Amino acid sequence: MEQIFQLPHSGNTHTVAPQGDGRVVAAVDIGTTKVITLVGREVAGGKVHVLAYSEEPLPRGSMLRSEVLHTGSVRDAIAKTLADIREKWNIDVREAYVGMAGSYYRCLNVPINHIRPIGTTEITEYERKEMEEQMYLQPVKPGERILHVAPQEYRVDNYAGIPNPVGMSGKYLSANYQMFIGSEAPVENSNWCIRQAGLTLKRGLFKPIATAQAVLSDDEKEMGVAVVDMGGGTTNVVVYYDKIVRYSAIVPFGGNTITEDIWDGCGVMRRHANAIKIQYGSCYRDLVNANTTLVIDMNGDRETQKIAFSFLAGIIEARVDEIIEAVMYEIGQSGYADKLPSGLVFTGGGAMMQHLKEFATAKTGMPVRIVRPIHLTSDSPKDVRHCSYATAVGLLLQAIAAENAAVITDQIPATLQTTVPATPIIQRETDETVHIHVGEPATDDTVKTPTKKTRRKKSVPEAVGDLFKDFFKKDDGV
Repeated sequence: MEQIFQLPHSGNTHTVAPQGDGRVVAAVDIGTTKVITLVGREVAGGKVHVLAYSEEPLPRGSMLRSEVLHTGSVRDAIAKTLADIREKWNIDVREAYVGMAGSYYRCLNVPINHIRPIGTTEITEYERKEMEEQMYLQPVKPGERILHVAPQEYRVDNYAGIPNPVGMSGKYLSANYQMFIGSEAPVENSNWCIRQAGLTLKRGLFKPIATAQAVLSDDEKEMGVAVVDMGGGTTNVVVYYDKIVRYSAIVPFGGNTITEDIWDGCGVMRRHANAIKIQYGSCYRDLVNANTTLVIDMNGDRETQKIAFSFLAGIIEARVDEIIEAVMYEIGQSGYADKLPSGLVFTGGGAMMQHLKEFATAKTGMPVRIVRPIHLTSDSPKDVRHCSYATAVGLLLQAIAAENAAVITDQIPATLQTTVPATPIIQRETDETVHIHVGEPATDDTVKTPTKKTRRKKSVPEAVGDLFKDFFKKDDGV
């Protein structure tokens, strides 16, 4: 039996109308093979509604294992996604959150202690966040930076193992944090591309954690699960247990490595190798029909190329086997290998490979699922539900959370809280369309005056005034 190889066709464009009451935010995922930009807002139930999206493939050699090599190509790809969103959805993105990671990072457990001036008062969310922000100021090796900080547990006076101390009272507050430390150069290169594309960088977000947030339920995080994000250049591993990020690591192999193996082993062109992998590739040789042959029309003077499915599967299986072995090694390093009843959760573009679930189950003996982003509204575009959009959706979720947590006012007495006229989402009306400008400051000539005057809460420093001026002073850098 023979199957004729055909190159895949591009998908259709979707148009999405804005809706909902949440603040509009944008997130940019710079991957090894493409750039994805998403614009969305939070709606009721904690889900995100994607208002607009665009992806732009990166030329070969632009990235190496999630690190920018050719800044000009990456900058241009980002700019093209912004132009595409502006043209198709009339949304002008001015500022964005960007994912960061790189080809290497390490985990480090670090404790921090805090003596409270008045032990009888309740611990506030602001205090908890201040301790977390202090961790970003910890010294690291030259050329490194702290990418992410994940609280593990807290201790209040003599009470240990507390997941969240907010609302408790005590004199001594301490915490253990998992710090993820990576190279500074890849982050700076990505940030440069963002700025050169015409965007204001709001903040960098840790991509592996973002991916996990996009595809996991709270129950899975509590029971124990490992997320395996198979990207183009790397495979990221994140371990959750008791709703806490316990470990994360990176494996320097991904879908591109498999494509290169097919190109080298089958003698086909690179552009055909990736399409062959997606359409016909299997990572489990035992499950393919040994009598099936793939026939490739070379569209030239060369004769047609014939590849046995079993031979193709053997090439792919060898590399996937190597990736899974590296993943299991990292899970063993986490110390939670025997505490993952939810098993392995695969996502990312490489997770769509045929028979991955069956092969990983046989290889590891653990439950395995292939997952897509789950925290999206039903009317979000169909394309963003694909595994390859998991990281981008996770970054959008984290961006929304960052916006919601920008000003914490729970600990401020009600008598000190003041409201002033609000800054609504910017809208410019024309005869044909409504333009939403993400991140543009409000001015009298860009905001349509509503019938009922809206109001916004002052920021914490504005509300408290000079009384707590020094207390709230801190660095808000990326």
